[in-house]
Amino acid sequence: MNDRNQIVTRHKSDGVMFPNMKANDRHPDVKGSITITSEQLRMLLAKAKANQANPEPDFEMKVELAGWERTSNSGKQYMSLAVEVNDYKPASAPPPPPPPVEDQIDDDDIPF
Repeated sequence: MNDRNQIVTRHKSDGVMFPNMKANDRHPDVKGSITITSEQLRMLLAKAKANQANPEPDFEMKVELAGWERTSNSGKQYMSLAVEVNDYKPASAPPPPPPPVEDQIDDDDIPF
């Protein structure tokens, strides 16, 4: 979705995931949490409200996650997460080119 005609504003936060004590195979392998900043929440709510004014049937918002395997000071394995919400906005149109400069040379000025 991002191309040269868009400006991206990145809103970053973080989170963690730990191995889950599974009681059965249906339970998740890992569980954790992410922190959503007030800036991210305001941006997500603004996008959702904008969609209410002119609803798109396939409206969705993407939240990107990145993870790193870590070990805590107590030796417990966990995954450190980075959360990124990108706000794609159309780039402003470049200014129009200046009008062509008219040749101000008179035919009488040409020596041949």
